[in-house]
Amino acid sequence: MACATEEPEEAPDGFMGPAVLSLFDVETKQRRVITTHGSDVETVAMDDSRQVIVTGDSVGTVRVGRADGSKPHLLLGPSGVVKDVALSSDGEWVAAAVASQIWLWPMPDLDKPPLHTLPQEDLLTKLDTLTNLRVVENDTAPTGYRVDIGPFPGWQEVPEW
Repeated sequence: MACATEEPEEAPDGFMGPAVLSLFDVETKQRRVITTHGSDVETVAMDDSRQVIVTGDSVGTVRVGRADGSKPHLLLGPSGVVKDVALSSDGEWVAAAVASQIWLWPMPDLDKPPLHTLPQEDLLTKLDTLTNLRVVENDTAPTGYRVDIGPFPGWQEVPEW
């Protein structure tokens, strides 16, 4: 299986249309369009099993999802064009090159729904377990809020570097 973004076709008015992310099965010669990674894909990588797709776009969003086109997980943080994406050979890490920086994330659990698809209450509960920062009301602050730093709850499993 091969993965590619096709160059957009030029419209009659001279503007370029959106790029199309496609999977090609070289054995069956079938093409499948993947729309869940958006129409602004700049770079693509697949894992060795050809079951996981990682994409990066022009605003810094990295998406990781199954090759079946299901809703991908969003890895946010960088701003700017993602020039390259990669998966570690053990499938545990996702990397992205943005400007002069390399961003690194642990591979999301693709058997669980992406965080951004969770109901708000579930999302906030999940985020609370990942950080020690809380936004709390503060009448003396110009915005009406301040960031409160509490004890870090820690991870259930400490990442190995």
